Amino acid sequence: MKRMILATILLLTLGKGIAWATALTGIFNMYDPSGEPLFPPGLEFSISGDFDWSTGTMFVEPFDVFSSPLTADIEVLGEGTHTRDDGCGGSITATVGPGQVGAYIIFHWGYHVIPALMVWDVATQGDASIFTITDSDGDGIPGHRLTCSDFIGNSPVFNFTVAEPGPGIGVSVEVEGGNTQECSAPGGSTVTLTANVSLFGGAELGSVDWMIDGEVVGSGQTISPFLSLGSHVVQVAATTSTGETSSDTTSVHVVDTTPPDLVASFVDRRSGQEVTSIDRPNVHRIVTRLEASDVCDPHPSTEATVGFPVVDGLRLKIQGKRGRVTLTTSRLELTATARDESSNTTTAKKTLTILP
Repeated sequence: MKRMILATILLLTLGKGIAWATALTGIFNMYDPSGEPLFPPGLEFSISGDFDWSTGTMFVEPFDVFSSPLTADIEVLGEGTHTRDDGCGGSITATVGPGQVGAYIIFHWGYHVIPALMVWDVATQGDASIFTITDSDGDGIPGHRLTCSDFIGNSPVFNFTVAEPGPGIGVSVEVEGGNTQECSAPGGSTVTLTANVSLFGGAELGSVDWMIDGEVVGSGQTISPFLSLGSHVVQVAATTSTGETSSDTTSVHVVDTTPPDLVASFVDRRSGQEVTSIDRPNVHRIVTRLEASDVCDPHPSTEATVGFPVVDGLRLKIQGKRGRVTLTTSRLELTATARDESSNTTTAKKTLTILP
């Protein structure tokens, strides 16, 4: 695979896992507003550092410019258009195209803080990747013209070479549906986990192994374990055929936020059918029925009460002979509640009309 393609892919994916840094060597120069280099060939400042293909990070060692150390905080930019702070309350924008790598760099030199953008063409030469500065702002001068600081109009540039790294691997966990999952079966949910593996420098994948809550649960790039309600620590380890390793850890939370389904009704015990009205002499034949179900809790609890509307001062008469209550109402109201183990509740109401 060409290094220019590899660079773009790795910077876009920003794979997690091992550091896969390789040596970086090159030069630093500055172009003045007329397009002339401030430091003629052979007098540029040498730079060294490293470039990590697996995480898309770049580091340049501090170096002296006119006896004062210059340091650089570097954010590597993948393909796309990027806008960053110019240091004076405005912004600077550059586009990184296919086969290119960009960076937003904040230089520190004495009391100067100098934000800059750079975009490089990346090409392969032998066992190395060559990063060549481009004219990213289209003004005909290499680099990207500064719009702030004491060096407005100048264009700082790095040109450098990154050595070909050896075999490496990166891995990250992808949780289908997100890291918070709704309970979908009694007690939990089946969750699909995928290991996104990136191989570098000619490495070949040897194995992918999974652990959940410290216990080995399987192997392969995709697994679908059943996770119980609660939080779980998911770990994946990917290993190349020659023993390089990478790992990633994430948390998966299985929650139950769905209330139970509940059906409440008045039923004629003679027929077993639901009724909404009954003549008064047959009220004693009526029973209540509560049917609750829940996808996560197979046995949700239920409770219910039966009441009736009253007016101020209404007296309930207890007949002494059989201990029955004489109801003067023409309507009974059933209020039922179902609750699952996660304390989700559902309420249902039904009314029975009592006919003369």
